Amino acid sequence: MDRTSPPVSLRYVDKNSMSNGIQARFLFLYGPLFDYLAFLRLDRKLGNGWTNFAFRLAMRGIVPDKIRFRRTKMGFQTTERKWPEKELREKLVLFFSDVNLVATKYYRVEAPRELLRKRDMPNCQTSLILRIVNLELWYHEFLTHGSFNQHLTSSLT
Repeated sequence: MDRTSPPVSLRYVDKNSMSNGIQARFLFLYGPLFDYLAFLRLDRKLGNGWTNFAFRLAMRGIVPDKIRFRRTKMGFQTTERKWPEKELREKLVLFFSDVNLVATKYYRVEAPRELLRKRDMPNCQTSLILRIVNLELWYHEFLTHGSFNQHLTSSLT
């Protein structure tokens, strides 16, 4: 099943919100509407600096403008973007110093090392580091014929 399908997304949101004592809702989760909006051209999804622009326009007269075009509401933010900067930094430095990294033909191994030397990292850089870790772990698991290197994962636990 696709990880971004509505049933999977609902399950992830439910587990993550409940484990943090937050109530989350998927409003307007109606299949045909979702399908229509998901496949709109990008210029219809974004407009005048607003995301979900076509949806916001479609809700004219249904949802008050004060709500349709507010910027104060934020979604639930997970802490995963801060992990490489704080809790996991030492483990990630160890991980990327390992000589058994195998997916380095897809990235320059110095890139995550350089990022981890920075004191503060923007969200896009912490996200990049986590994606590279996932690439390494996936590559080890599936492209080295199951000879997953325990040394790599033990450095992260």
